[in-house]
Amino acid sequence: MNKRNLSVVMAGAMLATSVAPVMAAEEKTLSVSDLTLYAEAIKTKMEENKIDKVGYPIVFAAPFVSTDVANVATKMPSSIGVKINGADPIYDPANIVSSIKAAGAGSKIEIVEYETTSFHGLLIPGSEITSLGTDEKDKYTEADFKDEAGLKTSLNNATFIKNIEVASDKQSATITLHALDADEKNKTVTIKVGDAKLNTKMPMSGDNLLAPAKTESIQQCDGFMTTQKWVASQVKANPVSVIETVNVVADEDPTVENLKASDLYDGTILTSKGTEILNDLKNDNGKDLVKFAKANASDISDDTNGVYHFTVEYYAKGYNGVDDKAIKTIKVTSTNKKEIKALYNILNTKEYAVGVVGGSNRYATAVNVAKQQGAKIDGDNKNIVLVNGDALVDGLSAAPLAATINGATAKNVAAPILLSKADTLPKETKDYLNKLTEALSSKERKDIVVTLVGGESVLTSNLEDELTTMGFKVNRLGGDNREETSLEVAEVVTKGATTGKEVFVVGAEGEADAMAISAVAARDKKPIIVAKAGGISKDALKFLGKQGDNDAVIIGGTSVFSKEDEAKINEAKTDSTKAEALRIAGANRTETNAKILEKYYATAGVGKVNPVSRPVILAKDGMTNGKYELVDALTAANLGGPIVLAKDKLSTAQESALVKANSVSTKGATHIIQVGDGLNSDVIKSVSKLLGLKNLEN
Repeated sequence: MNKRNLSVVMAGAMLATSVAPVMAAEEKTLSVSDLTLYAEAIKTKMEENKIDKVGYPIVFAAPFVSTDVANVATKMPSSIGVKINGADPIYDPANIVSSIKAAGAGSKIEIVEYETTSFHGLLIPGSEITSLGTDEKDKYTEADFKDEAGLKTSLNNATFIKNIEVASDKQSATITLHALDADEKNKTVTIKVGDAKLNTKMPMSGDNLLAPAKTESIQQCDGFMTTQKWVASQVKANPVSVIETVNVVADEDPTVENLKASDLYDGTILTSKGTEILNDLKNDNGKDLVKFAKANASDISDDTNGVYHFTVEYYAKGYNGVDDKAIKTIKVTSTNKKEIKALYNILNTKEYAVGVVGGSNRYATAVNVAKQQGAKIDGDNKNIVLVNGDALVDGLSAAPLAATINGATAKNVAAPILLSKADTLPKETKDYLNKLTEALSSKERKDIVVTLVGGESVLTSNLEDELTTMGFKVNRLGGDNREETSLEVAEVVTKGATTGKEVFVVGAEGEADAMAISAVAARDKKPIIVAKAGGISKDALKFLGKQGDNDAVIIGGTSVFSKEDEAKINEAKTDSTKAEALRIAGANRTETNAKILEKYYATAGVGKVNPVSRPVILAKDGMTNGKYELVDALTAANLGGPIVLAKDKLSTAQESALVKANSVSTKGATHIIQVGDGLNSDVIKSVSKLLGLKNLEN
């Protein structure tokens, strides 16, 4: 006996079906908003398990089924039914979608199946129909073929049969069908003396019955069922079984986010989500738009079942011109009071020592770096720097630009470096731009300048149009290649500079070297020149030749910036009093990074203000999944500390340089920030131990 079963599995917004036998009813929970998709899947399954009495009326009559089975079939278009809140099952798929969708929160939906058997491809809601064979009187005899007129009358079915021709020996006959074969010739059926007689009211296609009244059955027909004795199908005892139960719950409030304390803090490291919330609280600056539900430690509440929690609330300013509107609530829970209290204290003090600043993708990471940086848009800070998140080389020179573009007064901060796609703003970037400027009028927004770093092949005119439509002014610094772009940026960075004009130079493929020096370039407001593919150009040499008495500093070994190009830089310095180029390089990107740490952070002296600066920045070195991982380091250059590139551990040279830098600084490193998820957690933990930094515990 064949039994068809249903298993519909929901996982979030995904739904799959299975027809594997189910030993016990599955039980699931679905939200109200999931019911539409679920209902469509159930309707499909009901239609797949169709009981078609209308199409096959001769089957649902003696001798094939009992009266009880025929009555069941009349009321049951499908063997799959749906019970809602204990009501009688609905077997008709016609209205099942609306019925399921109407089930509200608290409803119970049961998917039931009526036990069936298959009779030549047709579902019968009862026991199996079996054959007792063909009696001799129901077989063709020679007399049947001699009575040609009588034979044709008994086989009469003009819908399927085109012609009947009896053989001259009166021992057989050929039935020509209207159906055509692959050669476009009419199919034929041969009958002969001793064969079981055909029931031409029951056309067949192979072993499957065809609906005699359907036009499409004509071309499928290749014969007819033979006359037999049958044991009719009977109604079975307790034929209905529940194969799935669904409990319907209300949709979760999209404005409420439930998190575990461990999602934000693992006892050592504040996670990327943790730092995001902390920076939201910190950057609120008294606007009261991001706040704890209560303002003290009593915010940690016991739900009486051993679960402790606190909440952080987000608001939109003056949505109706007067009141603030609550737009999101984050509820943080833990069964460990010590754990949640430690997290609460970190967030409440708005300071942490060891943490990750990241996001679900590179665009979100850049946004959260900007939050960590405390980026702002106001009367003194009207600039935003935008680079292509997939075309790193054009953005290599952006760090010192962001550091200088807002000016040099105490009120000026570095502009945020945000990432874009070539043709359009990703959602994360667009949402943040709107958030940064939400307090501005349309007139004030026109004073905000978004500077695109890269030519139109990297950041297209469509992107410009999108930014202009948002109300921003758009500026572009970009040439036909990476070098031309870096030279345009360098002219802006060095314009009006009163300090030394030291310039950093990297090779065309020196992305890692550029990232390693980017924080120094931003701190000291010195440009980065990126040589074009094939070697440095005359325009770049001309720029380098006029940069005063300070060295041009080449970052990276001769494999990424050749000795020949170094010689060209020295030749460009026509004044013999000007120093030759200096090269900072190690055996690989990690060792070059260590050399940079030694020179610019681990040596006290003139011009080395706060040698280690505030945070130590850890970022991926691009060795695991390619150079585009380095984009996290690009956006982090303005966080104020050295960038340390790593994979799964620091080199001995990197560790030594960090320890020395920490010792020569008057304050030392105040915290350690890993920028971007995906770096081996042993790296940040080892640096934490190396520098003696850890988060507040209580």
